[in-house]
Amino acid sequence: MAATVAMGINEPMSRKSVPEAEHFDKQEDAGSFDHAASYYGKHIEKLSAPLAVRIVEWADITQGQRVLDVGTGTGIAARCAARAVGGQGKAFGIDLSDGMLDAARYESDRQGLENIRFLKMDSEELGFPDHHFDAVISLCAVAHFPHLDVALREIRRSLRPGRKAVVAIGAGRPPWGSGLARYAIGRLVKMIQSAFQPQLWAPGAIMDFVDSREPELPTAIFAEWQKRDPYRRLCLAIQEAGFEIDGTGWTGHTPCFDSALDFWEAQISIVTAARQRLLHLGAKRLAVLRDEFVASAQRVLDRNGRLYYPFGAYFVRGRVPDRTLKFRSDGELSERPVRRQ
Repeated sequence: MAATVAMGINEPMSRKSVPEAEHFDKQEDAGSFDHAASYYGKHIEKLSAPLAVRIVEWADITQGQRVLDVGTGTGIAARCAARAVGGQGKAFGIDLSDGMLDAARYESDRQGLENIRFLKMDSEELGFPDHHFDAVISLCAVAHFPHLDVALREIRRSLRPGRKAVVAIGAGRPPWGSGLARYAIGRLVKMIQSAFQPQLWAPGAIMDFVDSREPELPTAIFAEWQKRDPYRRLCLAIQEAGFEIDGTGWTGHTPCFDSALDFWEAQISIVTAARQRLLHLGAKRLAVLRDEFVASAQRVLDRNGRLYYPFGAYFVRGRVPDRTLKFRSDGELSERPVRRQ
């Protein structure tokens, strides 16, 4: 594997290896996280901590509130929310992966957080009453929601009038605007540096490696809705679910790994296209690939090189209007104002 600069954009923009499959199985997708939960939990803090802080800030979460984190994974955003609401508040995190939930509970207990609870639950069928939460967040999980419209309607149903939901979708670089220009300048500087300093960039590094050695999967790796223009489709879906768009933005950074093994572990657990393809391999074959990749990445480090993993997200904030919709006796919809509680 050559020490070259690969395109460093995390999901959902990394699509080189994704087959045009007919069906996305959310249970199978969740199961793939079970096997990767320990590696995922080990490295996700390094990558997504700034994103977790941002999503809690954007949701205007304050002391004493009740907050839901949809697609919580190992619970990094839920724990950030739990600290924001304090002892009088409560944070809930839901996910379909038992392995990720176990890791989330373990880390929350280790940190001594008593105002947080993790539940196995489908985002498309939330087991909570109407208007139950003061805020809902979802950090880089919507790529795994096959029916985005259903999940967003459930999120809106669970929110109190006037409250906010913030949904983030993975984007290792800004999708557009002035932020993209600044990002491009930063990347150009690093590309110039690469002439004197070898570099590897995730997730391109792992995907180029896997593409050259393993066949594609016959099943879909991502939900159908995000194959084309996912940022625009997310905004439209949030509006169609009954939210008022209250803001959009991007947050990201470019951590550098100083361990070749950590660089491997982070990518095979977090990069969905790599995780699902490698999951199907036997232990012996996986060990061979690991040793080959780690040796190549170590050669980069030995030459005073860098292992980069750009990590970011595009955020959309939706606000529930200060009104409720109800059916009149003639079957038509009517609106009535609702007093905030």
